[in-house]
Amino acid sequence: MMKTVDKPVMFAVGAVLLSFVGLTIAQLSPHVVGQELNSNFATSLVGAFAGAIGGAYAAQKLADKSKIREWLTSEIRITNAAIMVAFDTCNTLLIVKAQHVVPIKENWERQRAEFDESLKRVGGVLQRAQYYVHMDLKALHPPSTEVGVLRTMAFEKLSLPGRPVVIVATLVRCIQSLNHALAAYNAAIDEFRNSGPHPEEERCRFYFGLRSDQGVMDERYRSSVEGISIYIDYGIWYSQRLCKELTEYGDLQAEEWVKKVGGFRPHIKRISFDGARQDGLIPDDKDYEPWLKAFEANI
Repeated sequence: MMKTVDKPVMFAVGAVLLSFVGLTIAQLSPHVVGQELNSNFATSLVGAFAGAIGGAYAAQKLADKSKIREWLTSEIRITNAAIMVAFDTCNTLLIVKAQHVVPIKENWERQRAEFDESLKRVGGVLQRAQYYVHMDLKALHPPSTEVGVLRTMAFEKLSLPGRPVVIVATLVRCIQSLNHALAAYNAAIDEFRNSGPHPEEERCRFYFGLRSDQGVMDERYRSSVEGISIYIDYGIWYSQRLCKELTEYGDLQAEEWVKKVGGFRPHIKRISFDGARQDGLIPDDKDYEPWLKAFEANI
């Protein structure tokens, strides 16, 4: 089937061929049509030829502009939607970190410092430490995010450069790793809670990941808390960075709109995480400098 943008070109070609044939007939048959008629006919054909070319060119320009408008409209619309999905992902992770991860990690670090001091006072003998562990054995549910939708937008709907595409792929893996760490955490506390009650020595060994008299070390609780803290920070940093990358990409498309379509500049959404940064919930960019330098050539 002929594309819409090809029709003006085909019409122009047809008009040119028709004009050429008519002009040839007129020039070769002066006795049949008469000299004056021949001249008028030739002039008309030349005018028709010029009009066909001009009309085809104008139609082609309109068709190209319409196609550019359609592509930019889709690109800007989906980019704005992707910015909001990335924001929702980051905001969800920030809430989980502030309400659950930070209290659990800070409580563990505080009690570990207190326990170490208590252990020093009794010569490092755990049985004499007499330290009571305040354990929070509440399960943590995986955060509900739309990273699958974000992946589809980035990989299938948009024409993004390299860096934001890699960010999306990395973010998806971060969320998967976070969910695995949460599953390990829930499994560890569920098993410990259901196998109790436990003497205080066993509680300390489980909570702090200490070696038993038999040489066995159960580090599931400690390592899962560390993993949750690491992966949620990864998810927060990459999702907030993705908002910035998508906004920059949207700005480029908005500039293209002004140049090639004209009119008002389309609105590109902008997200601010200043409050979360002030609260210390977003990791510092300097911790990700090697990653950023690897993509300095991209947008």
